[in-house]
Amino acid sequence: MSWVYRLFTIVLIILFLAPLSIAGEKDSWFSKDKYQHFALSVCYSAGTTIIAHRHFEMNKSKASVIGFGITVSLGAVKEGIDYTSRKGTPSSKDFLWDIAGALVGALAVKLTL
Repeated sequence: MSWVYRLFTIVLIILFLAPLSIAGEKDSWFSKDKYQHFALSVCYSAGTTIIAHRHFEMNKSKASVIGFGITVSLGAVKEGIDYTSRKGTPSSKDFLWDIAGALVGALAVKLTL
């Protein structure tokens, strides 16, 4: 099974088993905030994948994994900062939208390079 299918399976498992958000019922799956998480993650992932492929001369598959990994790491750090600083509201839904955006960005670039 290719890495794309493994990654897709992992994302689906996370979606179904994700814990409830700390924000509770107020945290909608489809809000402006979720769109922003998704859109920024697509941009970060696509950009990182392109940089890894063109400037570090990685093949498309490795570059996609790097783009996805860095973007998901940034999303995790952001949610961690929200949790520890109490300046934001940590949300598992935000993080799942980060993962979805990272996946779309990395795959879009991989398929077009």
